[in-house]
Amino acid sequence: MTEQSDFPSTAQSAPTITIPAKIRGQVTPSDVDTLIINFTDSLPRRLRLNLQSPNTFVGFIQLQPVDLNGRTQSFSVAGGGAQVLTLPRPGLWALTIQNSTSATSDYTLTVEDAGGQTAPVRLNVTPGMTSGTIQVSATIDTSRSYVLTPNAVRFWLGPSSFVQTTPFQQQLSLSLPIPAGTGPFSLRAQLMSNATPVSKATLPLWIDRSTGEMLEQTPDLSIAADTTLPTETRAGSNATYGFTITNTGPGLAQGIEANVTIPPGLSAISAATTLGTTQITGNNFHLVVNQLATEEAVSFSITTTNLNAQGTITTTATLTASTTDPVQSNNSASITGLFTAAPTPTPTPTPSPTPTPTPTPIPNANIQLQSLPAKLETASTKNVIAQGSLARVTITLPATSLLDSYGQQNQNGTWPITLAGFQVQIGSLAAAMIAVKRIPNSNPASYTVDFLIPDAATTGTQVPVTVNQEVPLSSWNTTATIRATAPAFWALDGTANGPLLTLDGDLLTAFTPNAPFPADGTRRILLFASGAKKLVEQNTLILHITCQSGSQALLVQDFAATLPSLPGLQQIIIRIPTELAGCGQAQLTIEGAEDNQVFLLIQ
Repeated sequence: MTEQSDFPSTAQSAPTITIPAKIRGQVTPSDVDTLIINFTDSLPRRLRLNLQSPNTFVGFIQLQPVDLNGRTQSFSVAGGGAQVLTLPRPGLWALTIQNSTSATSDYTLTVEDAGGQTAPVRLNVTPGMTSGTIQVSATIDTSRSYVLTPNAVRFWLGPSSFVQTTPFQQQLSLSLPIPAGTGPFSLRAQLMSNATPVSKATLPLWIDRSTGEMLEQTPDLSIAADTTLPTETRAGSNATYGFTITNTGPGLAQGIEANVTIPPGLSAISAATTLGTTQITGNNFHLVVNQLATEEAVSFSITTTNLNAQGTITTTATLTASTTDPVQSNNSASITGLFTAAPTPTPTPTPSPTPTPTPTPIPNANIQLQSLPAKLETASTKNVIAQGSLARVTITLPATSLLDSYGQQNQNGTWPITLAGFQVQIGSLAAAMIAVKRIPNSNPASYTVDFLIPDAATTGTQVPVTVNQEVPLSSWNTTATIRATAPAFWALDGTANGPLLTLDGDLLTAFTPNAPFPADGTRRILLFASGAKKLVEQNTLILHITCQSGSQALLVQDFAATLPSLPGLQQIIIRIPTELAGCGQAQLTIEGAEDNQVFLLIQ
């Protein structure tokens, strides 16, 4: 695929690619190129992404689900780089190439299968039948696809190697002499096709030279959730739970088992795994894996159907092994979701030829408008909103009980303009709907309606905003001040004030709350903002930092872009330079921001 000018920056107009793929493209300053991968497999798929640039591309490659149900993965690239990312579940995935410099760069991106995260040869060693020997058993993965058909196994016994020629078979057993020397020695193996290596060598397996026993090196097994559930799973609908078990080493993990108890009201209908065997007995899922070497992983999934489960339900996978695992805190993982009963069908009466009533707008009554992130009630800019940013209206609708609803992007990447019967008009333009939620314990019933201000919305101080509800037929009017930009950082509690919402810029995991950040110039910190879309597009985003002492400085960002999957959010990556050591409680602001008080601790 060759780019003539530019790939689209949003998922709704991005092309779909097949794997393997080779993409040649070009990114202009602060540009984002977006591609779509339609993943249909029930098990995770590992992809190797390799970007090379003749004129030093600097930026990020990011992979995230279009429906936002799952974690985002990314890695940075300077000139060129490769990394393996995982598609953990079926669905549409947005692959973005994001330029973080003011230079135009050409690039070539190769996307291909990375293969399984397990070695094709698995070794086990016991003392030999005669003194001074060991008995080696090798299990070979014959189901895997190889470029060349293996016909031999190369063994490394200590520093020496030899080739055992054998038919391509699943099991191989041989007796080997213990090499001369002192101290432990290692054993490795590698598949060969004649004299050509077909696989990488296995990691060393260490053996006691005096006994022929494998030395026990303690493994560290961990399990993590790969999937998230939809915002709501109704009765009769399916939900898939995906988990990955990883051995971070340094020892070999053996006798690995994972157990999942499916909660009442759900029924397990299928299971799959990349390694080992699975069994479903009633509502109990059981996985058995013989061994995992250091850095190996196994992924498994369970598909359930909702029979009659209701409420917020958590499903937990627990992990055990016959080998000692000193870290038990990472041996369980949970996935939580909301389950609801099927809606009661309402008989459809014979329609009468009566005219459709026109709702009477209620000006400025029972409606409040605010920008997101939410500012203080006393803030003078509470209803100042930027083009292309997030906003919220709070309305009162007595005698109703609407379910919480969340918008999802269509296959072409567009958001719905009707949600739970609500529509929002900004001037003459329909807003994209994000969420409708009832305010807990509100009486009369009140709801928050979140939406996206159109990029082309009219700017001004009295822009009309109309909210319509289909059932019961209702309408509310108010006005907003809309500007080209109205930047604000997101705080940890979802408002515009308080501790800053931060993630690890490489791992995309949350930092420990209230823990200070070191001013080391290396750690990449991911921040979120709204109302700064045009500042990012025009490369005019300026960050200010004010230390506890009152000293001020400009803060250079590594990267800034608007999220392709939710255009109302901007993601910004910063580092804390060494010059800010001892800054204390520091306030961060975007130039042009108003009524936005967020801070982080710098040691």
